[in-house]
Amino acid sequence: MAVLPGALRRALGYRALGLGSLILVWALVLSSCASLTVTDAEYAAPAFTVEPELELKAIPLDAPEPDPELQRVRERELHVESVLAEMDLRMKVGQLLMIGMPYDPSARPLHHVDARLRRIVSTVQPGGFLLFAHNLASPHQAAVFIEELQELSSEPLVIGIDHEGGTVSRFSEGGRLGATVVPPAADIGATGDPNYAYLIGGLLGRELREVGITMNMAPVADVYTNPANSVIGNRAFGSDPQLVALMAAEMVRGLQNEQVSAVLKHFPGHGDTLEDTHYERAVIAHDRARLEAVEFLPFRAGIEAGADAVMIAHIGVPELTGNATPATFSYILVTEILRGELGFEGVVITDSLTMGALRGNSEAEMVVSAIEAGVDVALLPSAPIHAAEALFQAVQNGRLSEERIDESVRRVLRLKYDRGLYDDSFGTHRPVTYSGASVLGSPEHLRLIEDIRRAGAGR
Repeated sequence: MAVLPGALRRALGYRALGLGSLILVWALVLSSCASLTVTDAEYAAPAFTVEPELELKAIPLDAPEPDPELQRVRERELHVESVLAEMDLRMKVGQLLMIGMPYDPSARPLHHVDARLRRIVSTVQPGGFLLFAHNLASPHQAAVFIEELQELSSEPLVIGIDHEGGTVSRFSEGGRLGATVVPPAADIGATGDPNYAYLIGGLLGRELREVGITMNMAPVADVYTNPANSVIGNRAFGSDPQLVALMAAEMVRGLQNEQVSAVLKHFPGHGDTLEDTHYERAVIAHDRARLEAVEFLPFRAGIEAGADAVMIAHIGVPELTGNATPATFSYILVTEILRGELGFEGVVITDSLTMGALRGNSEAEMVVSAIEAGVDVALLPSAPIHAAEALFQAVQNGRLSEERIDESVRRVLRLKYDRGLYDDSFGTHRPVTYSGASVLGSPEHLRLIEDIRRAGAGR
C-alpha cells in the first residue's frame, strides 16, 4: 500500500501517460483502498498521545524574557540536589563543621598542610576551614596553603577568616601580607555615609579573594549601647540602630559583590552586654519591644541585603526563652525568631565552640544541641573527628533525623554555589590562582582609607 501513492504521483507527472493508463492506475488505487474499513471508534481515537508534561503550550509573541535569576536558582537547586544525592551520612555531617588549626603539634604557626591536618580533613571532610593570622606568612604562602586544603576535600571548602577591620584584622595582622590596614567599624560609622561601608566591604572582599578566602566573619551588626561593654566597643558602627543597620547592610553588599560571603554577627546582639563571651556567659535582659527596636534592626537590614550567613552568639535572652540558655542552643532564638520571624534562609554559624562562655560543656553535646536548635555550622570544634562522630551517632540513635541534617547541608551547598566555589567541572573546587599582581594594599585602597579618615574627622 505504501508504494501506490508514490507510484501514482510519479504516473501523474508523466505527460506521455495515456488516458487509458491513467484510468488503470486509478482503478488499482481504488480497488486496494476498498478493502480498508474504519469504525466510528477508530475514527474518533487520536493517532498518538502526548504526556501532559510534554505538551507544547502556545507562547504569546509578547511573552517576557525568562528571568535570569530564576533560571540561576533552578540551576543551583539542581546542582545542590545532585551533590546531596551522592553524599553518605558521614560526608553530610562533615559539611556542618568549620574547623581551624593555628599551630602545628610543636606549637609553631601552621603554614602548610601537615600529617595531622591531612588526617582530619580527609576523615571529617568539613564544610569549611577558618584561617588565623598565624596561618598567614605571605600572599603566595596563603594561596598555596588554601589550595592544599582544597585538594584534600571532596567538596569545595569555605575558607573563612575574622577580618572586620580595627582590632580584629587577622588578614592584615603583622603586615606580613601587605594587606590594607582597615579602620574599625566605628570610624566608618563616624562618616555617616553608608557608601563608605559598601566601599570597605568591596576592599575587604577583593583582598581576601585574591588569595582564595571566600568568607569574612563580618560585619559586626551589634549596636554599641553600653559604654561598659568591653568586647564590642569600636567594633560596632555606632550606638544608633538605624545607622548601624544601614552600614551593616552596605558592607554585606560590598563583600558579596566581590564573591566573599558576609557573616552578620553576633545575633541576637552583643552591644549591650557587660560580659565578654570569650571568657564568661553573657545575658541580655531586654524585653521583646526593646530587642525589636534596637538589637534586631541591623540583623533585619543585613538579611534583607542578602547576607549569606549569621553568627549566633553564646548569649542568653531570658525574656524570650524563659532561661539563660545561650542562643547557640536555643530553638526559640535560632529557628522561631531568626529564621521564622526575621526570615533568614541562609547559613547560621555558631561563634567559636572554644570560648569561655561554654566552659564546662561537653563539646559533643554542644555540637548536637546546636544542630537541634537549627544551627547549620558548628565553628571551631577542638576535636573535629569526635564532633563529626557525635553528629553521626545522633542520627543513628534517632536524636537527629537525616532530613534535619539534609536541611543544613543544602544551605551550605547553596552558599558555596552562590559564591562561585565550584569550577566548571562538576564537583570540583575552583582553583586558587594568585598571580602575584596583588591588589593588597593598592594605592586605590589606601586612598579610600584616607578618605574615610577625613570624612569622619569632618563631622
